[in-house]
Amino acid sequence: MAIQVAEECRDALADGAWFVDLAGLSDPALVTSAVATALGVREQPEQTLRHSLEAFLTPRELLLILDNCEHLVEACAVLAESLLSAAPADPRHQPPVPGAHRRGRLARAAAVPSRPQGRVNG
Repeated sequence: MAIQVAEECRDALADGAWFVDLAGLSDPALVTSAVATALGVREQPEQTLRHSLEAFLTPRELLLILDNCEHLVEACAVLAESLLSAAPADPRHQPPVPGAHRRGRLARAAAVPSRPQGRVNG
């Protein structure tokens, strides 16, 4: 269902929709790394990987789907809150995903089915 929503709204988002499958991840400390890898983000000099990820995502408009994260709920919630908090608030933009949370240009939604990581192609 989440993949279908992502495919339907990816064209409405300047930077599309991205899918991160966390089923094979057992260490919550690696959630940020898994998301960064899926997005092609590398740690920048004198920044943590999380800050590099925040800097990469802040100017972008995209849907980020974290799937199969039932065993990593706390780590995913902390990362999502960090990414959402880093985005500048912009009440003029509404998420194209019903029920998604929007802060700035980042929209958050939950995913259910499995799919290979990366950008949802069109």
